[in-house]
Amino acid sequence: MNKTRSVNRLFLLMVIWVFASSMLLGRIGVTMNAWENMLAGELILLVPVVIFLVWSRQPLKEWFPVRPMKVSTILMTVLFTGLIMPLVTFLNAFSMLFSENYVAAESQTLQNAGIWMNLFVIAVVPAVCEEVIFRGVFYHGYRENGILKGALVCGLTFGLLHRNVNQFFYASVLGIVFCLLVEATGSIFSSMIAHFLINAWSVFLMAVQKALLSGMGTAARSAYMETQAAALTKTELVDIVCIYGLIAAVSTLLAGCVLVWMAGHCGRLETLRDGLRTKKEEMGWRRILTPSFTGAAGICLGYMIMQELL
Repeated sequence: MNKTRSVNRLFLLMVIWVFASSMLLGRIGVTMNAWENMLAGELILLVPVVIFLVWSRQPLKEWFPVRPMKVSTILMTVLFTGLIMPLVTFLNAFSMLFSENYVAAESQTLQNAGIWMNLFVIAVVPAVCEEVIFRGVFYHGYRENGILKGALVCGLTFGLLHRNVNQFFYASVLGIVFCLLVEATGSIFSSMIAHFLINAWSVFLMAVQKALLSGMGTAARSAYMETQAAALTKTELVDIVCIYGLIAAVSTLLAGCVLVWMAGHCGRLETLRDGLRTKKEEMGWRRILTPSFTGAAGICLGYMIMQELL
């Protein structure tokens, strides 16, 4: 089975399915709140992947490395995730210089829910579903081209399927990072933990903000909400980018050291090191960037550009 070609076809079908589902739901007048919309989005992504796995008739172990994780490895994963978060903040702020932040717009609505509901919808469900889809099926389809190429292409598909410029930047980088984390630990559970922690941090910040607002008077709360609704100026964004750029440079370097430490701890340092080297027998980029892949990527990029212009 040519996994790369099969996964590229899945990518194209998934993109068509996602856009067709959105148009169909809009056409029949289905209205959903923010939480229902997020859950529906995860389910829509998951359906074609489940069908693909059934159709491929490949053992699940071919797609999902489920090596048990020691407590020490889990703690290393937590440390690694904390060190990579400044990079996410930097990329988010950088992309906001020229794109709309759609996540920030939804956070005002999501604050009305309880922390446990938000934790389940924002952190638990995406951490499981998206890791199964991307670090499971997609990455282990592209991995036959080598770890580095596989991680790069998997990260790109992860970013593109977020379907907005702002999330594309940090999601693509996180997609690559999560692939390397899976390689270092030999378990998809590690990327699930990292994904959960990053999203859970957003939930925690929303809960703190909600608690602060509840303690304010009506006038102070209104003034604060108006300030939050106002877009950051270019100067303020540039300041944030510069500050977090410096922090991210140091923390990302430390995260790389932790990744190497983790790979050695899990007995996978040689696997990771060898996998990052380009081998002559590995497939070239032409074998990866098939018409199915370029078509799917083109649809997503076209949609993102139109979204910013309109």
